[in-house]
Amino acid sequence: MDQEIYVSTPESIEFSHEPAGLGSRFIASLIDTVFQSAIIMVIALVFGIRSPISGLGWSSVASVVLIFIVFWGYHIFFETIWNGQTPGKRAVGIRVLKDGGYPINFLDSVVRNLVRPVDFLPFFYGIGAIVVFCNSKFKRAGDFAAGTIVVKERKIEIPKPLNIQPIDFQEDLTIGGQTFNIYNFSESDINIVRQFMTRRYSMKKEARLTLAKKIARPFMKKLDVPAQLIYGCEEEFLEKLAKLYSNQ
Repeated sequence: MDQEIYVSTPESIEFSHEPAGLGSRFIASLIDTVFQSAIIMVIALVFGIRSPISGLGWSSVASVVLIFIVFWGYHIFFETIWNGQTPGKRAVGIRVLKDGGYPINFLDSVVRNLVRPVDFLPFFYGIGAIVVFCNSKFKRAGDFAAGTIVVKERKIEIPKPLNIQPIDFQEDLTIGGQTFNIYNFSESDINIVRQFMTRRYSMKKEARLTLAKKIARPFMKKLDVPAQLIYGCEEEFLEKLAKLYSNQ
């Protein structure tokens, strides 16, 4: 059953994430294991490893070091440069985030992946599966250690072209034949609008429209804009404000 996790930003904007279940995480892990194995096989072929008791020449030492790096560094490397995704996670559409909904950093990835071997005991993903099933956010042991969560990627809704007939934006804001000086807004006011514009498509449509009305209300009040001119177009109203300010 789908379960939403809600997080709030310092701007009091709320976002929701759906945690990734065991199935998608297992498939992602399987894909990553195949990639790791392929890389290790290439290293073995390049350095000519024939058996575990090969001579300890420089090529054998180099190959052992590289295999160690691939085994321990694969997930850390990709999660750091791809904002919480590995090739396997990207293929199934999941991503690692901090508990507060923020991107993870290098240290977060190191911590969660150092605990990874524990999840594979006593066999492939044994303890990991038990831990995932025993908590509502589907976290494994590494996620608890690093304060992270794996979530499903949301499909971005492509915005439709704006068409607000009652509102005509010039250098100032003109509505119903009256001109309003938008420069009375503070930088913090406009930053709230910009934050909404940046993050709005990570929210469900209903939540997004409700939040747009909440944010637009004080701007309409400051401008004395009649509610009937904006009703149902609050999101477009905010986008127009953001675009107007970005051009100044």
